[in-house]
Amino acid sequence: MSKEKQKYVLAVMEEILGEAQVRTLLRSAGEDGLPVDILTTLHTEFGQDSDEAMGEFYFAPNANEESQVQYFTSVITLSEEVNKEHLPELYEAISKLNFYLPVGSFAIDEEDSSLAYKHVVPIRVDCSQEELLQQVDILIAHALSISEEYIAILLHVSEGKATVQDIIDLFV
Repeated sequence: MSKEKQKYVLAVMEEILGEAQVRTLLRSAGEDGLPVDILTTLHTEFGQDSDEAMGEFYFAPNANEESQVQYFTSVITLSEEVNKEHLPELYEAISKLNFYLPVGSFAIDEEDSSLAYKHVVPIRVDCSQEELLQQVDILIAHALSISEEYIAILLHVSEGKATVQDIIDLFV
């Protein structure tokens, strides 16, 4: 899969999301030391509590030139810093939630205490540009949908306003 095809797909997605009133920025590989092109998005009024989230979408660097797949990555940062007082409860809530998710996972970066949803999906390198665009469109929509569905409850757990049982109750 060519870098040009990847960049084209990210540029089209930037346009599509921009038309939907999402703030976007397509950053190029090499810019600020970035190893790959990254489409960054800002989502306001995200979830039931109208929170803010930042998305990053990119094709991960492929270590093996002979590989038949390329990995598309979606990362939605839901909070840049969660309340450390409730980290044990949040870790447990995320563990329970991740068990029920169809794909991807929520995680906390221990260094900066940010809360994010991430999924990485393999895509054939020989798919057409149109097929790639369709797949990436679905993957971005999926990452945003899952993140938006659970942002409020996870932030409530991080603030001590919800419990692990509240997460379990969503599924049983």
